[in-house]
Amino acid sequence: MPRKLTGIVFAILLVSSFTPTCPFCRQQFAYWREILERADKANFQVIGLVNQAEDKTRLEKYLREMGCAQDSPAPLRVAFVPQEALDSYRLNATPITLIVANDGTVTKAWNGLWQQSQTSEAKTVFGLNLTMR
Repeated sequence: MPRKLTGIVFAILLVSSFTPTCPFCRQQFAYWREILERADKANFQVIGLVNQAEDKTRLEKYLREMGCAQDSPAPLRVAFVPQEALDSYRLNATPITLIVANDGTVTKAWNGLWQQSQTSEAKTVFGLNLTMR
């Protein structure tokens, strides 16, 4: 059952940790963008975690290149997080994808660029046949 949290109703939350300088993140964005475009917005939310020291102008340019700028059909919400917090939660390698249930439990943690096994698991989580890249 979806629940309301700070004005957002969701059942599953996908959290992506990335940096614009990571070549694997650039490749991974194709999957995240596809989920943003196709997932049921009433049941799924996608949030990107970025180091708060990241250059905001460079990040905006990067999101535009990835098709996830705020004015795009698949905008990615971004949360700026202190490096100490990223380190304490072991989110210091990129890309990382976390699937968080509505009770706050992390149900999946995928490090690195998705392979066939992760796209198959994502099909189960999101109900989407993702394009393998």
